[in-house]
Amino acid sequence: MTENIREQSELLEIRLEQQEKMSEIAKGLIGRDDIKKLIRTALAKIGYFMGASRVIVISIDEESDVSRIEYSWYAQYAPKLPDKMTNLKRLIVEQFPGELPDGNAAPMMSCKNAAEQGEDYKSIAERDTGGFIWASLYLEGQLWGILSVEQCFMPRIWDENENRFVAMTASTIAGAIMRDIYDEKLKEAMESASAASKAKGEFLSNMSHEMRTPLNAIIGMTAIGKSARDIERKDYALNKVEDASTHLLGVINDVLDMSKIEANKLELSFVPFNFEKMVQKILTVINFRVNEKAQHLTVHIDNNVPHFVVGDDQRLAQVIVNLLSNAVKFTPDGGEIQLNVILTKQERDVCELQIEVADSGIGLSAEQQSKLFQPFQQAESSTSRQFGGTGLGLAISRRIVDMMDGEIWVESELGQGARFIFTIQVTLSKAPEEMSQDAAGADDEDIDLTGRTILLAEDVDVNREILISLLEDTGVIIDVAENGKEAFDMVRATPDKYDLVFMDVRMPVMDGLDATKHIRILRGAEKKRLPIVAMTANVFKDDIDECLAAGMDGHVGKPIDLAEVFAVLRKYLK
Repeated sequence: MTENIREQSELLEIRLEQQEKMSEIAKGLIGRDDIKKLIRTALAKIGYFMGASRVIVISIDEESDVSRIEYSWYAQYAPKLPDKMTNLKRLIVEQFPGELPDGNAAPMMSCKNAAEQGEDYKSIAERDTGGFIWASLYLEGQLWGILSVEQCFMPRIWDENENRFVAMTASTIAGAIMRDIYDEKLKEAMESASAASKAKGEFLSNMSHEMRTPLNAIIGMTAIGKSARDIERKDYALNKVEDASTHLLGVINDVLDMSKIEANKLELSFVPFNFEKMVQKILTVINFRVNEKAQHLTVHIDNNVPHFVVGDDQRLAQVIVNLLSNAVKFTPDGGEIQLNVILTKQERDVCELQIEVADSGIGLSAEQQSKLFQPFQQAESSTSRQFGGTGLGLAISRRIVDMMDGEIWVESELGQGARFIFTIQVTLSKAPEEMSQDAAGADDEDIDLTGRTILLAEDVDVNREILISLLEDTGVIIDVAENGKEAFDMVRATPDKYDLVFMDVRMPVMDGLDATKHIRILRGAEKKRLPIVAMTANVFKDDIDECLAAGMDGHVGKPIDLAEVFAVLRKYLK
């Protein structure tokens, strides 16, 4: 009887001591220090209290066979283990269920001697482990890893109290690990948000500079042109206004394209086109910049590159122009620039083209290269101040190349120039007659529209004035309406009078969409379908689709491209 009382008293004393130690460990884990440090301190307390050699927390990787030591404590004599191990995950997964059993404590196991556990545990014994206790760690109900308390070099019999102590401590450790993970995620999210905020702040600063610079030129040169007394001075000012306007339009288009990408609205339009002629048009655009810096641009297109292909020629040209523009910008006066095109693969009608733009410019370091192709970022913040640019061009180019089933990359060293290379997939095409004839008349603006009448529905005075002035040499008669209702009333009054309607979309009283719908239900207008073409600053694909759904026949974007306007006139009036 006395012996039984003594044993119960000793057991109670052991459990009280364990309770005090667990309470000490739990309180220590809610301190203000770094949570990783607090967890390591808790493992040390477990190790000293149990007289163990090692106390380690091991995680398992869901996507591989790797297990990792995340936190550890070692006695002075204990050998260190590698941070990564490839032969533990299977044992852990076989020993413990993937999900925490409902209403049960986290499972655990204890082993007197790893060397006696058979072949599966041989690798553990080879790490100088004798006896060990594994307590499973579940985070949000899923098996995450184990808490392993180990005795090195010798076997050890673990009693029930020790097993119980490790099992109960493991739940406290699991909670601390969850807090550490949340803290890391919060830290990463804050760093990511801070980096994004900084990048967008720099982008807005760059954008303000990129917009204000050409605006300053437009406003300043307009004032100079107005006050100039000789025609040469006026022409000089107007040419500068035209250059600045073109640059500003490019900046705006970049912003719009980036907006489409972020909204997943950027789409391709596949048409047959002459590849070499597309390149020739690009050179026409870029050559004046090359000549300004006395640079040498060479172009090589391999003979096996097909002449006629199906793809989005405008978007492809946009990528090449962007890369060539960057090459001109970052290459000093008199430098070398190369544009090379090769056929890398062909399977039946599908071809893979590789296009390379190389330059002898300032080059890029490895760190700078890592920032390329990211929206709102440039190789370094000083780039925009020295060379200009929005930092959007390469991000847009990468998205376009991705949509063409290709990839884009850069090869460069600082001070050694750069090679931007990308691949695209295109389909072979037969030479259409209109392409083989070089789209006859496409550049001929001397078309005679005498006797033809156009209705222009536009609420802004200057927009009406621009189109009327641009078309005054064609002989066409232009009536104007200042809103959609006025346009509808004019067509309804004389349905056979008009050969074409240029219809703005956003107008007071009645917008262009409703006006078009009303015109389409007029019987007189339906006898001879009246071509209605949107002429609007709404240029997204959804906007174009909306115009077509309302009954319009085509779309011309603002600012007006005169070549596009003449293409419409040739199509419907020639």
